[in-house]
Amino acid sequence: MEVKNICCIGAGYVGGPTMSVIAQQCPHITVT
Repeated sequence: MEVKNICCIGAGYVGGPTMSVIAQQCPHITVT
């Protein structure tokens, strides 16, 4: 199972930076 789409719910102090890192490390994953 390959994750291609991640929905960030509650992009606060933890969610924001984490989603940014994931987006940079995984170009093929769509972060919304």
